[in-house]
Amino acid sequence: MDEKLEELVQKPLHLIEIVRKVADETDVFKQDIIELSQKVETLNKLLQTLLHLVQPDTAPGLYARPAQRILSEVYTTLEKALVFLKKCKKTEMLKRMVNTVTSADIGRVKSAIDNAIGDVSWLLNMFSSGRDGIKGRMEGLPPIASTDPMLAWVWGQIALVHMGNPTEKEEGASYLASMASDKDRNGVLVIEERGIPPLL
Repeated sequence: MDEKLEELVQKPLHLIEIVRKVADETDVFKQDIIELSQKVETLNKLLQTLLHLVQPDTAPGLYARPAQRILSEVYTTLEKALVFLKKCKKTEMLKRMVNTVTSADIGRVKSAIDNAIGDVSWLLNMFSSGRDGIKGRMEGLPPIASTDPMLAWVWGQIALVHMGNPTEKEEGASYLASMASDKDRNGVLVIEERGIPPLL
């Protein structure tokens, strides 16, 4: 892992500050921008909670791969939101006449922020493991994995091996081995998502 989880969470948090500032300066779609800002605030709160959970002293042994992929996607989503918001400023009036900003554009941005909220919520559920294990918290599918549900399943099993109680670790390892031997694609997915090291 090139960056610590804490640093990965701080990047979108920093970008949220910029998004807030630009949102306050927008001149069109005021009601939609207010709704978008509320969604960004929800995402901010979730990321602040995640930042607390991934502190090195409070989170030894976390399975970082889903967080890396999700936080990268969240950052990209916030960048797109920022580009959209900049198009809604008075200083961009002439450019707006050439590049029309539509309500469909704001709908896409709000939907992307909703997906980011869903992804970070899923991460929080995964990282909020209790002493009784995490198996019950691994339900649901994060939006990032909606086109590839097997990804969420693999993440869940690897998370069990990393963070579960001894019984769950054994179950997770067994499922990973079974999945990897079932189809070549599953084996590749387990390898790509760093599921082999915890098995060794």
